[in-house]
Amino acid sequence: MTMMKKMTVAAVSALMLITGTALAQSSGTQIDLSQSASIPASGTGWTYGGGFYTIQNGANVTVTGQSADERRIAIAQDANAHITLHDAKIAGLANDQAAILLNSGSHLTLTLTGESDLTGGWECAAIQTTGAQLTITAYSTGILNATSGLYGAGIGGGNYGDGGTITINGGTVNATSGLDGAGIGGGNIGAGGTITISGGTVNANGGIILLFGGGAGIGGGRGGPGGTITISGGTVNATGGDTSAGIGSGGASGGTITITISGGTVNATGKEGGAGIGAGYWGHGGSVTISGGTVYATALGIVHGSGIGTGRDIYTGALGPLGSFTLNGDDALVYASPDINANPQTLTRGILFIGNSGTAYGKVFLDEPFTIPSGSTFTVPAGAVLIVPSLTNNSTLVEDGKLIVLDSLSQPLPPTHPSTQPYIKVTEYVINNGTVYIKAQGIPGADYIVTGTPTFAPYNPVGFQKANGAGVVEFTFPQPDHSTYFFKVREK
Repeated sequence: MTMMKKMTVAAVSALMLITGTALAQSSGTQIDLSQSASIPASGTGWTYGGGFYTIQNGANVTVTGQSADERRIAIAQDANAHITLHDAKIAGLANDQAAILLNSGSHLTLTLTGESDLTGGWECAAIQTTGAQLTITAYSTGILNATSGLYGAGIGGGNYGDGGTITINGGTVNATSGLDGAGIGGGNIGAGGTITISGGTVNANGGIILLFGGGAGIGGGRGGPGGTITISGGTVNATGGDTSAGIGSGGASGGTITITISGGTVNATGKEGGAGIGAGYWGHGGSVTISGGTVYATALGIVHGSGIGTGRDIYTGALGPLGSFTLNGDDALVYASPDINANPQTLTRGILFIGNSGTAYGKVFLDEPFTIPSGSTFTVPAGAVLIVPSLTNNSTLVEDGKLIVLDSLSQPLPPTHPSTQPYIKVTEYVINNGTVYIKAQGIPGADYIVTGTPTFAPYNPVGFQKANGAGVVEFTFPQPDHSTYFFKVREK
């Protein structure tokens, strides 16, 4: 019986080698791009023919290996499929060949593991998404390097194609256009489509100039409007090609854009007439709203566009049509250089630096330590409230409003009875349902005064008393075993 089992295994192994279907090659739910002979006509959830592995509706497959003989991936029309991309490489494609093509109406959910390199052919994106949907999952731990051929986006449209719908929730995505397309978004003359980023690390570079316009880092290709771009998390680095926005429209674009940033760390750089965030040269500034996160928006060039807002004509220096800019987030920190050109500008809440001048608007709470950059002036105007974990002042601080630095509350404070010489120490702070609480410790039985205008938290108000309406709060630690309390600094 044992001998029979050994013979059976040996016979099966030999048969698989002869037919080219070894376990390391394409079989079942695995597609091995390195397989060059005797490729099966189908597997679980896919078929093969004409150089395409076509992924069918409902499929859940793993793609690995290095492509040979211009083999590539296509998602069937209207299919909803999942691919795990693991250490895959597709390159050397002919004209009009995308490494992964999403046919009309399809939705590809992509999980990244390992490091994969995809390069599109001439006039194609590496992953082409026009008229379709691509979602990169939050479970992605790998790296995707996506580079288009000439006139395509790294991820998005081919020549004259828009970006479709692209969502990135995780992984590391490096997307680059070969020429005139966006890093992520539209190909040459293509709109950005709908782009959403909520996590991961995204590095997107637009294509260089040809015939007076490059592509945005994220958004439209040359001559293409930026579409709708939403960023709520992750780290995003977007650099436009010449005359294009870092995030927004490509060069020589007449269309409008809608950009919303609510979280994450965003670095956006426009070049030669292109805005950091907004329009490429000749472009309309569209609508830019920032409600959270840390955002650096920079326009570079001999004739620069706006840090945020519209682009600028590289020949005359004239601004394009103005769009709108809204700052409304209690943890929004924005650095725009060299300027902002938008009308209207609605500055409700947040910190905004324009060049070397910074201002806090409304009530602002930052989760991270705050540094006033060297050579700048930062103002907390009357009526504004800024709460920061710690503050490093490398320049000029103008404090007409209220500034609360949490680590400064850890220093000894004067007691109401100096003879007792007690102290209070902030040990931590938390955010609960939109409310900031400080946890403080002190000597039981002593009285303390804390400056500011806090109201008391509902956790354990015993011993707390509001001394007066002038922003001074006096409280007592009544018992040794009740020497730690929470109190509320403010509400959003």
